[in-house]
Formats: sequence, C-alpha cells, structure tokens
Amino acid sequence: MEKFRFYFDRTIKPVIHIKNGRFIIIHGLTIHVGLEKSFNDEELPTYLLEQFYSDNDEFLNTLDFIGGRFAIIIGDESNISVFHDATAARSIYYSEKYPIVSSHAHLIKDNITVERFEYGSKFRLLDFTYDHSPFEGIKGLMPNFKLNFLVRSVERYFPRSENNYTQLSEEKRFEIAEFLWKSQIQHLIKQNKKFILSLTGGNDSRVSLAMMKGFLDDTKLFTYASSEDTAGVTNIYDKTYDIDRNIVGQMLDDLNLNHEFIYYKDDKISIPSDLENAMERNATARHGRFLIGHYLKSLSEENTLHIRANLLELGRAYLISPTTNQSKEAILASYLKYVQKKNKGKDLTEIEEHISKQNDKFHSDDFYDYHIMDISFWETRMGRWHAEILNETDIAYESFIPYNMRAIMEISLSFDYPARKSNYFFKGLINRNYPVLNFYGFNQERNLYELIQENNTDINNEYAPYKNNLFDSINIYDSENNRFTSKAENNNNIYIPFDMIDKGSYTEAKIQYTNKKGVVNLKLLSKYAAKGGKGHIHYEIHHNDRLLLTEDNADWNVPNMINIMNVQQNDMITIKVIADKTVRGKTWQKASTLEILSYEEVPSKVRTAKSVSCTSPFSKIIE
Repeated sequence: MEKFRFYFDRTIKPVIHIKNGRFIIIHGLTIHVGLEKSFNDEELPTYLLEQFYSDNDEFLNTLDFIGGRFAIIIGDESNISVFHDATAARSIYYSEKYPIVSSHAHLIKDNITVERFEYGSKFRLLDFTYDHSPFEGIKGLMPNFKLNFLVRSVERYFPRSENNYTQLSEEKRFEIAEFLWKSQIQHLIKQNKKFILSLTGGNDSRVSLAMMKGFLDDTKLFTYASSEDTAGVTNIYDKTYDIDRNIVGQMLDDLNLNHEFIYYKDDKISIPSDLENAMERNATARHGRFLIGHYLKSLSEENTLHIRANLLELGRAYLISPTTNQSKEAILASYLKYVQKKNKGKDLTEIEEHISKQNDKFHSDDFYDYHIMDISFWETRMGRWHAEILNETDIAYESFIPYNMRAIMEISLSFDYPARKSNYFFKGLINRNYPVLNFYGFNQERNLYELIQENNTDINNEYAPYKNNLFDSINIYDSENNRFTSKAENNNNIYIPFDMIDKGSYTEAKIQYTNKKGVVNLKLLSKYAAKGGKGHIHYEIHHNDRLLLTEDNADWNVPNMINIMNVQQNDMITIKVIADKTVRGKTWQKASTLEILSYEEVPSKVRTAKSVSCTSPFSKIIE
C-alpha cells in the first residue's frame, strides 16, 4: 500500500479504512439515509468496502442514498476506482498521462507540464463542460461516471434501470423525498452544525427555506443586493438583485426570520492578495468573487454550513420542450446554442465536430426511461460548472446541498414532463412544508393575489386554464397546408385567428411523449355550444400521423376526458382546430378556441386493442 500517496487539507479529516489489502478513503462530508437502514459515519466505509467486492449492485445502490459533497477512492493495489457525489459537487480531476487524481485542476497542473486547452481558450464555457478542464491532458470526472484510476479510463454506472419512483403514487414520492431531505439536516443538527441560507426572490432558495422550516432556530438567512438606496440601482444585474431585495422585504414583513441584507456596493470589501491568489488556484471559473469578502465578514463561522439550492434546475426539464427529441443531435443543437449565447457572432464550426465526438463518447448509452437531455444537462453542464462555484466559495464556508442525493434527484425526475416544466414537485414541497412562501411573487414583485387581480382569473374556477405551458406557440395553416404564421400562446389555447378562418384552414399544436411507454390523459374544453354554430369548426386528435378522434366545437361545452393508449417515447400527439366554413368576426375566434385543461403522461407497458377513449358523447372515434 506504500506505493500510493494521499494528500489532504487538514481542516477536513478523511475516513480511511483498510482490510485484507483492500482500502477505502472517503474525503468530504457524507450522510447516508436509507429507506430501511441508515449507516453512520463509522459504519459506512466498512459497509461500502465489503459490498464493493461482494455485491457491486448493492454498493452502487448505497451510493444513491448518500448526500453531501465527497470523493470516494476504493480498491486495492491492482484496481482502484474513484467515485464522487451525485452531481460532482466535489470536483475530481485526473491526469490522462500520469496516475494522479485531485480535487482541483491546478493541483495537477502545478506538478506536470501541460498546455492550455485549445478550444477552452477560444470558447470559455468548454473549460468546464463535458470532461474538459482549462488544461490539455487534465480531465474532469463527470457525474454518474467512475474513474478507473490506474488505467485512467471512465465508466458510467448510472442510470442502471428504469426510474425507481415513477410507479409510486405522488404522495409516496413526496414522503420519501421529504424524509431523505430532512434526515440529512437532522443528522447535521446532531453534529451541532449551524446553517446559513441565501434567500432570493426565486424558487430554489424558497424550496430550501420551506424544507428548513423545522430547523430555523439554527439557521441564519441572508440576501445580497447592490444598495439599500434603490435610486442608486442602475445596471441590469443590480436591478435583478433589487427585485430580490423587494420580494424578500415582503416576506420579512410577515415572517419571523433571522435575516440580514448584504449590500455589496454600500459596504465594499477588498480581499487580501493571498486570499485572491488562493481562490485563483481553487476554481477554474469566476462566479461571485465580489461577494467573498462579505461572506468572510458576515457568514464565515466555525461549524457552519451554507445550505445551497443551485441544482434544482436538474428536476425542471431545463433543456426540454414538447418537441425536443431523444437524440445526440438534440444535445449538440442545445449545446451550440448555449455556447453561442456567450460568444455572439463567433463561428462555432470548429467546435461542432468536437462536441459531436463528446456526445458519441458519453451519450451513446441506454438511458432507460430518462430523457437524454436531462442526463446531458446533469452530467456535462450543471455537474461541471456548479462545482467550480463551490470551489470558489470554499475559502469562506463549507457548502451543503440536501438535493444532492441521487435518490432525491431520481424522484424529481420521475414526474411527467408537464409537471416538471411547471415546477410541480418543488412548489409542492413548498406547499406541504411552508405554504405561505408560494404566495409571494417568484422573481417579480407582485404577489399571488395581485397577479390574480391583474389577470382577472378566478382560481376557484374548476375549468380555469391549465398553467403548465405545454407549447410556446401555435401554427396556423391555410387550406393548401401552407403555414400562414406562428403565434405565441402561453395559456395552452388552440384557436384560429378571426381574420384567418377560411374553409380548410387550421391551427395545430404538437406535444411529444417523453415517457418510455404509456397512456396520455388529455382534458379538453370547447366553451362554445350553439346549435346554429354546428358545421363551422371542429377539432381533431392525432397520434403521430393517425387520426383518432374528431368533434364539432359547437356540440359540447363540458370537458372531454380523452385517453390515448399505446403511446411510446418520442411519439407526437397533435391537436388541430379546423375551419369547415369561411367566416369572419372576433366571436368566431372565440368559438374556435380549444383549451387544454390538463395533459398527463401515465407510464404503462400494457397494450390495448382500443387506441382512444373519451367522455364526450359527441366525439367521433376513428378506428
């Protein structure tokens, strides 16, 4: 065992367990919370080492229930594997040429000769996406991959099966997530930890606050803004923080919170050069460097953890729209768009082939019922960029993210696309634990009541428009099937504009099925019911290119519950509103309007003889 050397920061004591020539090193904060049995800090390394050699599936399953920010090095003289936490919040870098693995890229770079990563020098984002680093020959270990240390190769170990939680009831999923989340906090409370939590006007910090409601006696909240004087707020970034200040101010008027504002322009703090140099060596990217001095002054206390919520985008179908397909081409297009946004006007041709090769290398696997865009965002973007934020702030405090447990992340990914896109899981956690937090505006200063008044919306109306945005626009076609135009539509309404209702013209919206196999539950409403209006406009439901159902808009002003069976991943559900006569007038646009009250994907492997069913007595089913 003397051939390996392990160096570590003395402020974080590693756990080292050796038995029969086999060893495990756990470096960093780990909290195991099992659904049947939880292992404490002394039991966990022993159990992991035993299972690594006797039952690898159980070893990996155990990793799914470990929260924290950590690296695990495990093996013997001939075979060593390196793992990290669910989102790689503890960054891990390794040399392609030498048997060196490290928590920071510069620790390797300072000990070997390397060149600047060519593409990263031209397109800065490439320095911390996929397995890149700023240096040629130094790679970053991506989430869900392990490093085979001695041969310097990587191997995927997640996902290993279909999502474990999709078939559970919503209530059960919420219960498990809350148990796993809060058990981690309870574990830290027993270790006499104190907490700080950044509170903004957005969603994510509010989820963290809701889940900390029972622990607020041990929690200090803070919000940073440019200035206490709003007249001094000028640039767009400062204005964003000013919105946070106003929304949090509304909360503080009503809620008893241990909170302070940090005004980074009113109270400018310079950072000593030695600390500035240390941060340059810790992180490969800058994020909020101007705030570090304030953190050191106000929030850097011994035995205190910063509860962070930066990762929740992973559960919100961040890169997915109803028309996003499951392909490496979709990843490429999304990534190039991401790079272009930061490099406007630059030609991306030279990196397109490189990114395609990266996708071939890392995203040619079977992802079961997970969407490839979720996996890509998790592993190649959020799972690399975010770690460098934490590396930057390590000088001020230790960070902890309760969501950073693979089991909780799986639960957040188990909801169907509309629910995830509408933030259903996270707002549900708020509603179950600290419901008043949903009252205040999200990233805008009007609260729920004010928004209802402004939109003239009756929230008690059972037929109120479905608020999950299933599509951003509707396409309008003429009778020759030539597209007239595309109109923005954010209320899930499909209609023909009043000046385009010509016989044969139509409007359509498409929704792509995201689960592996199953059923679509669709709830539609046409409020127009008039005998004299029959024969003017009808709607149709298509599954891929097959017409399943049609109904006259004037027949039925009660919601139509439609079930579409035998749907598979990437199948397209198309809803059309079609003009049967040429008419004019704004009232006909209203008559043509079809509202999608709800859309739900229900996973099922059962195939049925029927392709569609409905509740409207006027629908004509096409078999």
